Amino acid sequence: MIDFVYGRLHEKNMDSITIESGGLGYKIFVTSSLYPKLADVGETIRVHTHFIHKEDSMDLYGFESTYEREVFRHLLSVSGVGPKLGMKILSDLQYNDVIRAVLNKDSVYLSKVNGLGKKTSEKIILELKSKFQKLYPYPVDAEKGEGDMESRTAIEALLALGYREKEALEATHAVIRGKKATSTEDIIKESLKILAL
Repeated sequence: MIDFVYGRLHEKNMDSITIESGGLGYKIFVTSSLYPKLADVGETIRVHTHFIHKEDSMDLYGFESTYEREVFRHLLSVSGVGPKLGMKILSDLQYNDVIRAVLNKDSVYLSKVNGLGKKTSEKIILELKSKFQKLYPYPVDAEKGEGDMESRTAIEALLALGYREKEALEATHAVIRGKKATSTEDIIKESLKILAL
């Protein structure tokens, strides 16, 4: 499996990019929400990818973070949700908003995505609620989404320091649950104390 592609951005469109790496050009389908965050053509970038091999095609789908990719993979596990619909969901909604909607059983919010009906929305909630509780274990204010950005940024900082994803999730979860910190910097500091034990 191709976990990520690192190389020079050769071309970018609203729904796909091409990265030149090792003498090859990799066409990668991306969400429209990722497009404005992309570097300029000619610059070096890294994109987390999911590879899908079918009888008549081999496609790469690209994501800004491993968390967004994980949500995409979970969406694909739901019958009736294919790659195109999965990318459409993550184009119209932020991945953390998808998680929050599933955890709060908000099928009306999910149904805002063009092409995603109420039945499929309810199916996504039914099949993914328990999985998302494990993927996204720290508390979130259902209305304001408080805790989202701070916790996610802290987790990605810990990953950059070399900690495993499970360790980072468990440490930040413990800090937030214990109300030991609220700012990103404090969450990282308190999490490092736990990880040092």
